[in-house]
Amino acid sequence: MQLPGTDARRISHNENGLPGFAGHCAIAECRVQGNAGFAAFVYPASLPGHTFAVTNGGLAVTVNNLRQREVVAGVPRMVLTRAILDAVDLDEAVSIVRDNPRAGGFHLTLGACSSPALLSVEFSAHDCSVVEVKAPSLRANHAIHPSMHGFSQIITDSSRHRQARGEAMLASGEAIDSLAILADHEDPALPIHRTHPDDPDDENTLATADIAIRPSHIEWRVHEHPGQPARYWMINGHRQTEEASREQS
Repeated sequence: MQLPGTDARRISHNENGLPGFAGHCAIAECRVQGNAGFAAFVYPASLPGHTFAVTNGGLAVTVNNLRQREVVAGVPRMVLTRAILDAVDLDEAVSIVRDNPRAGGFHLTLGACSSPALLSVEFSAHDCSVVEVKAPSLRANHAIHPSMHGFSQIITDSSRHRQARGEAMLASGEAIDSLAILADHEDPALPIHRTHPDDPDDENTLATADIAIRPSHIEWRVHEHPGQPARYWMINGHRQTEEASREQS
């Protein structure tokens, strides 16, 4: 989910992965010499940055897999998205993807405290498209930017149905509840929130991030299920505690 705004922007994201990873992932708080550091959802043996993350420099990124049919020699997509976590602003984050040779591709949603813009970035081995999000929208796991029309990709039934169902919910005229959309099971075979052991893409929803980007800081929560209380509460790249919550109230 991508919710633009002037005073605050919001990104809400279901992290879908192999069901066997359930219970074996983590939120890593990383201190990096010479950089601001960040916190990121991480899979075992994978680089941080290819799921969802927030930096202490005020940058937020969420990542959607794109099933492209062609890869070439270049920088692996997970290396590019890890490098984004060292960027100081949106311009630098975009340039890391746009200006380097890319082996593969992702869709990214990018937001920063220093900018009122919320960006949707689709990149492949051959192209990079950057669109500013001007209205509430959402993304599944296929490229949809007009300039990426020729992108050779696999669009699964799950991705197609999740995109269509989310767009229908946004167009319904009801007040937008991003966590309710991410928890949706209206289509029992191809739901937005995925828990079936026989999911057709072999993926389940492992976590849901709800990220609010303000001029001064980024406040975000991580849910094991979007209909349940948050497991983690973070400000920028630091985990907060219940004691801190009571001190602020």
